[in-house]
Amino acid sequence: MRALNSGKKVHEFHFHPNQRQWALAAGWTSCADFNDDEPCEIYKELYVTKDLGQTWQFMKSYVFDFAWGVTKKS
Repeated sequence: MRALNSGKKVHEFHFHPNQRQWALAAGWTSCADFNDDEPCEIYKELYVTKDLGQTWQFMKSYVFDFAWGVTKKS
């Protein structure tokens, strides 16, 4: 699966439990993402969409695990 409008492969994808248009997605970097003078570092990057993937916003690098936080309403 390709996504994030950059050709990155999505390895994990989670829809929001209440907001039908929202999703979190993560993909791994590759050596092609780095300049020749930079060392190749492989790590997970996290992105969010609030319009079913039309646009993606970068959230964080070096992500190990992720999920939507859900709180109880009182």
